[in-house]
Amino acid sequence: MDLVEIIYRLSADLPIVEKFGLVSQIRRAAVSIPSNIAEGQNRKGTSEFLQFLRISAGSSAEVETQLLLIRRIYPDLDITKAESYLNEVRKMLSVLMKNLEKKRSLSTTHYPLLTKGGFTIIELMVAMSLFVIVVGITSGTFVRSLRTQRQLVALMAANDNASQTLEQMTREIRTGTAFAATGSRLTFTNATDERVAYDLSGNRIERNGKALTASNVLVKYLTFSVRGAEVGDGISTRVTVFLGVSAKGKMESFVTRLQTTVASRVLDG
Repeated sequence: MDLVEIIYRLSADLPIVEKFGLVSQIRRAAVSIPSNIAEGQNRKGTSEFLQFLRISAGSSAEVETQLLLIRRIYPDLDITKAESYLNEVRKMLSVLMKNLEKKRSLSTTHYPLLTKGGFTIIELMVAMSLFVIVVGITSGTFVRSLRTQRQLVALMAANDNASQTLEQMTREIRTGTAFAATGSRLTFTNATDERVAYDLSGNRIERNGKALTASNVLVKYLTFSVRGAEVGDGISTRVTVFLGVSAKGKMESFVTRLQTTVASRVLDG
């Protein structure tokens, strides 16, 4: 919180031309650090907490880059205090993440069935792939349905494309404002003041009418849920994305269900 206050005071001394440039970017990144720590700490699972701490660490790297830009473009501004606080915050984040990693490792080792940590998108995709392989080996019926290795590769490729699409969407949502969701459609304004619409058209995800998912991906459902979007509520908006995908062809009956929640870096939006 002290770091955010310092960044706000420092950015206030930047020229007015930087209002929608460095000022906006460095303030959003700075606010993201304590916001994600707070949200992660409020989650029940250690893995979820770690995920939000990694987002905070990424935001701290953004602040570091933007401070270096300020030093190069506006050398008369003193960024020493901001750099000192930022280095301290990054050290604390690093130690906290290491301790939580140890805690999760011990919990998994001694109580593997009681571990409450959630999955990241990558972990979910790896687990799904291993599940398909194991079931395919042990179940003769499933093996006969696959027929060839090509179908298995198609399923994994479709899921990989879907996870990349979801990651692309969450990156843009994270810096957005003015969110509105209606079923399978989400509209908001991104960091460049462009009005963006994500929706489900047929069996593909589109951004402003252009397809994001590949032709081999069959999107079964796409739903958005928005919380905290009211102006003046003093909290950042949270967007939850529910996504179900499969591969076109004989693998359509196997649906991978993904869910992720993204917190906007803008506190009031």
